[in-house]
Amino acid sequence: MPSATNLVTEVRIRDPEHETLYLPSDITLDKHAEYGLSCLAVEELQLREGEAYDALDSVRHVVKYVMCLHADKRKHAKGQMMNLHTGDLVRDAENKQAKCVAKYQHARLAMIGLGRSAEYLQETFPEMKPQDLWMKDVSDKHKVGDGMITEGWIWQVGAMGNMSEEEWDAFSEETHTDLERWIEEVEILEEEFRRLMQGCDTMSQTWMSLAAMSAKKGYAAYARQKFDMFNRMAEDAQRSFQRAKGTWPSENVTVAEHAHAH
Repeated sequence: MPSATNLVTEVRIRDPEHETLYLPSDITLDKHAEYGLSCLAVEELQLREGEAYDALDSVRHVVKYVMCLHADKRKHAKGQMMNLHTGDLVRDAENKQAKCVAKYQHARLAMIGLGRSAEYLQETFPEMKPQDLWMKDVSDKHKVGDGMITEGWIWQVGAMGNMSEEEWDAFSEETHTDLERWIEEVEILEEEFRRLMQGCDTMSQTWMSLAAMSAKKGYAAYARQKFDMFNRMAEDAQRSFQRAKGTWPSENVTVAEHAHAH
C-alpha cells in the first residue's frame, strides 16, 4: 500500500510558507483509504471545525473594532492630520479583519476537502461574504429604516445553537467561573482604590507634619507643596471612588466579608 511518506519525500521545498504538509485535507478524498489516512482525516476534520469557530469568533471581534473605529473617525477626526492618523488605524484594522476572514475560509475549504457535506457547511459554516461583515452601531441612535437592514449571518451562527445538555452545562459552568473571576477583579481594584486613598491621606499628613517641624523656610515650602499634591490626589481619588459607587467596610468587618456582602 502506498504511503504518504513518498509524497513528502518527493516534494521540492521552495518557500516554507508555501510548502505542502500533505495533511489529509491536502490529498483528495478518494486517496485517503489508499494512503491510510482515514482515521487522521476524522481528527483533522474536528480540528478544522475548531479552527473555523475560533476564526469566526475573531471575525466578530474585529468587525466590532472596525465599526467603532469608523464611528470615532466620523465623530472626532477633524483636520488633515487626525484624518490621516485615524485612516491608518482603520486600514490596519481592516487588514486584520481580512486575515481573520481568510483563516475562516481556509478552514472551510479544508472541511470541504475532508468530505463535509454542502448542506452541513451551509447551515453551520456558510461562505463568508463582504456583506456579512456588518453590524448595527449600538452606540448610535437608531435611524429610520434601520429595522429593515439585517445583520450578517456571523451574529446568528455559532456552537451554542447545537449544544447538547452536557455541553451546555459545561458552558454554563465556564461562564459562571468567568463571572466570578471578573467580580474578583472588581473587588481587587476596589481595594486598591481604598489603599490609594489611604496612602495619599497618610502622605499628605506626613508632609504637613514635616512642614510644621521644619525651621527652614525653603524646606517648609517644599513640604507644603508635597502636602498640597498628595491632598489633591486624595480628593480626586475620593471623587472618582464615589462616582464608581465604591464602598468602605464597616468597623470590625474584613475586606473579604465586605466583598461577599456586596
